Amino acid sequence: MTLWTQRPQCFPNLAKTLGIMQVKTDRSISDKESVRIGAAKLIEKYNAIVQSDSDKKVYWGPYHPIEKVINDYNPSYEYQREVIEIFKIILSEYYPEMNKKMQEEHRKRMEELGPQSL
Repeated sequence: MTLWTQRPQCFPNLAKTLGIMQVKTDRSISDKESVRIGAAKLIEKYNAIVQSDSDKKVYWGPYHPIEKVINDYNPSYEYQREVIEIFKIILSEYYPEMNKKMQEEHRKRMEELGPQSL
């Protein structure tokens, strides 16, 4: 009997995406490992975007780095919009202080940029 949790081994030598994070791999991995690999890639991309924006002295809003990471992971606008909405819900429900800090930093940044940024 095959359980739905078992990994298919149809094409054992081909790279494929696996796990709940759908990471590319050429070997069988667990969901937990896919999250670990996927999260590491997302964090690396996020840090690169934040550094690049800082070097360019640009500011696109509080969600800009997150939006760019999501777009790099999956370029679908609908996917990006849904992930941002989930992020906002998690932030406001479970991390209200972080949400407040992000909004305060956003207001401060907009004031620094002046009326041309509006």
